[in-house]
Amino acid sequence: MQNYSRVDRQKTIILAIVGILFALIFTWLINQNVVMLELSDFLPRWWGTEKLLSEGRSLYDLQNGIEVANLGRIGANPLWNNFYYPAHIIILIMPFVLIPYRFAHFLWTLFGLLSFFAGIWLVLQEIDWPKKINHVSYLFIVSTISVPTIQHTLWSQFNTIGLLAFGLSLRSLSRRQFALAGFWASFLTMKPQAMLLPLAGLLIWSMGSKTRRSFALVFGLSVGAMWAFAEAFQPGWVFEFWKSLRVYESIPVFDLVSILDRVWNPFQIPALLLGILWFALVWRWRDVDMQSGKFELLLAFSFGINWLIVPLLGFLHIVSAPAAIALLLSGMYKLNAKNSRSAIWTFVGLFVAGWLGFIYGFVTSGTVHNDFAVTVYTGGISISLAAFSLRELLSYCE
Repeated sequence: MQNYSRVDRQKTIILAIVGILFALIFTWLINQNVVMLELSDFLPRWWGTEKLLSEGRSLYDLQNGIEVANLGRIGANPLWNNFYYPAHIIILIMPFVLIPYRFAHFLWTLFGLLSFFAGIWLVLQEIDWPKKINHVSYLFIVSTISVPTIQHTLWSQFNTIGLLAFGLSLRSLSRRQFALAGFWASFLTMKPQAMLLPLAGLLIWSMGSKTRRSFALVFGLSVGAMWAFAEAFQPGWVFEFWKSLRVYESIPVFDLVSILDRVWNPFQIPALLLGILWFALVWRWRDVDMQSGKFELLLAFSFGINWLIVPLLGFLHIVSAPAAIALLLSGMYKLNAKNSRSAIWTFVGLFVAGWLGFIYGFVTSGTVHNDFAVTVYTGGISISLAAFSLRELLSYCE
């Protein structure tokens, strides 16, 4: 954990105040826009949860999508507006159902953006990188104004829940509070596909020592408790959730494929080979200390491989990329500081290229601007994370 000087602590306080003010103002502006209120990804989940509590209607009932579409969502297909999430996410949504939608939308969007800031801050504190508060500020500024972060906030999405849970889990691990870390890690299952391999990597690592095994035990118990909670309100929800995913995959606009699928992945063989390589490396170093550069590189590698081989829609999951990039650069800095420079400039270039692609697409067509940014962010960041971390890890294989 970082120990800042008095001046650095003052800068940290200023950074925190600026971040909170930015979150409040940006969220307030979004909440004044009726179109954003109607197109918010939070609305279908809020509506489905409200109907579950007030009428006992299934979260996955297609009627929910029809009703949300009739609320005025511009050109929205009713199938777009269904729940499509594991039912235990209602643990977080239920409190927001108790208040009017507009206020609930404001609080949820604010919660999402503050979770983004807190998640990154927690990760940076535990890996002790960057060393200077000015560099921390630069990272926050670049991360906040990146296209994925802005888009994630505009649509009131859910990925920053995982980022916050990941940061809290790392914080607990660094304090050897393995049971508490397992509890926080269970929240990664609320949108599991975005952080599947980092979570699996932590579970495998926890089995490398007897003292860590309470992580996996409490994680399992917490997930079981979440399942039971959701089951009490939505009996048989796992089967209904699975059926809803089949509907989701049938919607043409939701092209749910992995990056490898878009490039070259016959019979899923390249994805399988990368998955085997990931498992071999994580298993090989399952006993490393979490303060080591290897541990951080393994997590960065897990993020990169996950985003390459797991089918994900769009680029909103890349909102977690600042934490993954920080893990990579910290690990490289600890093992070989010179190698980290090329990685830093690569990610700076990707940030600039993503914005240029977004602007170019917006100016030239007005409809495919996200396609350019998606390609740069999902492809560029995922490949760079995997390649840089793999190069470093293989150099330390005996």
